[in-house]
Amino acid sequence: MNGLDRRERRRRYQRQQQLKEYGIAAGIMLGILLFLGGVSFLGVKLFGILTASDTGSSKGKTQTKVESISEAAKETEAEGIARGISVMIDPGHGQRVPGCVVDDIMEKDITLAVSLKLRDELKKNGAKVLMTRKDDSHYPRLKKRGMMANRAKVDYFISVHCNSYTEDTSIHGFESYYYDDESVAFSDALVAAVKADGIVALESKYGNFQVLRDTKMQAVLLEIGYMSNKAELRNMCAEDYQAQLAKAIAKGFCNYITKK
Repeated sequence: MNGLDRRERRRRYQRQQQLKEYGIAAGIMLGILLFLGGVSFLGVKLFGILTASDTGSSKGKTQTKVESISEAAKETEAEGIARGISVMIDPGHGQRVPGCVVDDIMEKDITLAVSLKLRDELKKNGAKVLMTRKDDSHYPRLKKRGMMANRAKVDYFISVHCNSYTEDTSIHGFESYYYDDESVAFSDALVAAVKADGIVALESKYGNFQVLRDTKMQAVLLEIGYMSNKAELRNMCAEDYQAQLAKAIAKGFCNYITKK
């Protein structure tokens, strides 16, 4: 009996040890499975967050790109009236040749200011714009101004000046001069647009000016106002009036080329 009891106790002990080992192994496996499940869950969540972020970012970029293209298309449509047309603007006088002078106000400064604004307005409408001078650093001689336009082979030439008539200072108004018959309608279109904007303007006139004689394209010489008239001089020195005048001239230009 004693021998059997010892063997039985040994078998029971061995089974208990095996069960313990199985339990430990099962616990380890369960822990591994739980760990892997947690990692997998976190991975899925993280992937979802990243995917949503990328999708949102992509949508945002796509929307921004579409809006940019749309705005560019609108801009092209609005500004393409004069596309492919070239213009040379000639701000009268310059540097050592001031033109008309009233007190400390010089014609060359007014013509340059208005010409630069006119340049910007024409560019907005798609025109290619060249200038005989962009600042007051030099004075292009009269005979060179027409040559510059001819060499550049521009389609139109616009010379900008101010008028003066001290014998009657009540005289005022915008004027446009042409030299040849081909430029009459062009001149009339500018005058009409300036009038339509509420600016006093006189009828187009023939003018035997050198810059008009020398140019081989449609050309006008604009006398944008009388410096001898105090009210008009004050207007011509004002930024707002200069901008209004430039926009009106540009509108007349666009009206002309669309109806031509």
